[in-house]
Amino acid sequence: MKCATKSEDGDLVEGILNGSGKKLARLYQKYYPKVFFRCLTMIKNQEEARDLTQDILLKAFCHLNTFRGDSSFSTWLYAITTNHCIEYHRKNKIRHFVELDQVNHMADSDPDADHNDAKGILTEKIFACLEQIPPMEKQLLLMRYKQSLSIRDLQQRLQLSPSAVKMRLMRARKKLERAIPAQGMFA
Repeated sequence: MKCATKSEDGDLVEGILNGSGKKLARLYQKYYPKVFFRCLTMIKNQEEARDLTQDILLKAFCHLNTFRGDSSFSTWLYAITTNHCIEYHRKNKIRHFVELDQVNHMADSDPDADHNDAKGILTEKIFACLEQIPPMEKQLLLMRYKQSLSIRDLQQRLQLSPSAVKMRLMRARKKLERAIPAQGMFA
């Protein structure tokens, strides 16, 4: 059964690359529900999941020529979906953090201070908190969040297993959380 599906998907992909709009519609109809469900499980919001599903399918179809067939089409599309949703979460978290630096009480300046000044003060406070944790953990957090290195990249650089990298990141984040009240960051 899987071979038939893989071959069917392969035929659809080949037809799309040759300009068949009907095969594009068929592939879209076949995978829209699966991509939507995956987005919904990761995002937990139907409207956002619908938007992300459209983005993901468009992205996949625009890059269909990069599908090599080493795995099934569904596996390839599932990886794109998962990565896109993870990236969405990452950007969403950053957006919430950026909103925090706009709050006047976080910056020790007058209410008319420039937004960049407040952002600079917040950055200084974050780095002051980072100075309170051990150097190895500080470096790990900076590589992960400032340099945007993936778990896989960290694993390769540090010669650790993925679970060891994740555990060290968790411990470093907890130490940073404990350092934040000590610095009076939100006072």
